[in-house]
Amino acid sequence: MAIPKYQVEMIRLDDETVMITKINTLTGKTNTYYRGGKKAKEVYEYIEGIGNKGAIQEDIRAKSIVIVNDEGQEVIRLGSFQDGNGIIGITDKAGALVVSMGADKDGGKIGLFNKAGTSIANMVANENDNGEIRVFNKSGKAIGSLP
Repeated sequence: MAIPKYQVEMIRLDDETVMITKINTLTGKTNTYYRGGKKAKEVYEYIEGIGNKGAIQEDIRAKSIVIVNDEGQEVIRLGSFQDGNGIIGITDKAGALVVSMGADKDGGKIGLFNKAGTSIANMVANENDNGEIRVFNKSGKAIGSLP
């Protein structure tokens, strides 16, 4: 999954100023942009209007969406493989991948990983349109499967 070049860290609004802080994920540099005057007031009023109406946006369109915890650590990533199929990755607070869900040419797949990052179980739709479940020990050795 591709990492986005920029990540918005913070947006602050008041009726006089719009401040957007973004981080370049490649260099770690932070840039802050300020907008004042009439445009800032229009943006503020627009966002306040949405909030007051309780409006819900129909769609969010992005190549990837990253959810972080209070410490700023990535815990969920929604995105796509290079082949265009979707993937969801869930990590623990230490950053280890513990659950993955995705799609491929045969259908869906779900993977579970232990805290060391070793695959311990997966469920997939196979090339015959059947389901398969595979279980592995903590070393990654297969110990069971269905069918």
